[in-house]
Amino acid sequence: LTQFNKTNTANKVRIMTPYGNMDFILYKDTPLHRSSFIHLILQDYFSNIEITRIRKDHVVQGGNSQEESKAMQRFLMGNYTIPSEFRNHHIHKKGALALARQMNDNPNKESEPYDFYIVHGRKSGGAELFNIQKEKGISYTTEQKDLYKKTGGTPHLDNDFTVFGEIISGYSVLNKIANLEVDSKDWPKDDLIISIEIID
Repeated sequence: LTQFNKTNTANKVRIMTPYGNMDFILYKDTPLHRSSFIHLILQDYFSNIEITRIRKDHVVQGGNSQEESKAMQRFLMGNYTIPSEFRNHHIHKKGALALARQMNDNPNKESEPYDFYIVHGRKSGGAELFNIQKEKGISYTTEQKDLYKKTGGTPHLDNDFTVFGEIISGYSVLNKIANLEVDSKDWPKDDLIISIEIID
């Protein structure tokens, strides 16, 4: 991934859904996550992939498809993880793009490359943010606090999962998807197939 990062500088991607498109910018200071995500796009892993989890006011998650063809792709590409790249200025605000991870036996909080999520989030109050900062040793800037209070996010995920990008257009699409009907396990009741492409 380090070598790939030197030769491929793409940092804008488009998630295409039946409800419209969402465009994202990937951060240059999370190079391993950016490189892995771009690499998987180039390998067509994120073509016709499922959204596997929708939790309104929390996240929209996809990539770790149960389809046989995608499981085979993961097998062929290898079961690797990505070292965490936490950055204090990249928080779980609404529209943040991050990678999921295994919660057990993962002391360094390394990310799973195939399993991404987009923050839908909810607005947070001052007391909640105060407690999160105290528990996690985080110090939010005034601007970050205002984002969480006025726009929303999932601040309790900060410093536990790596944020490596953010939405730059398509908030209405994110809201539509977040409001879709789901079953008892948060799977969309109707299959939701998306594709991701590089746009710059």
